[in-house]
Amino acid sequence: MNSIISEKIEINKRMIGKTVKVAPPTGMSWTGEVSSVVDEETFVITDAEGESQKVNIHEIRSAN
Repeated sequence: MNSIISEKIEINKRMIGKTVKVAPPTGMSWTGEVSSVVDEETFVITDAEGESQKVNIHEIRSAN
């Protein structure tokens, strides 16, 4: 793994535990918590029911 990808993954790990809004291009938006980072562009988000789903970074918005 090259150092740029490793750095992006480390930066993304700072999101673990944060509440985010998932806005997929098709389907309804939903809110969940970042539970882990798969790679530089993919997070695992857990919803309120405890279901986890892999989500692309471009589908994640801040849930302020």
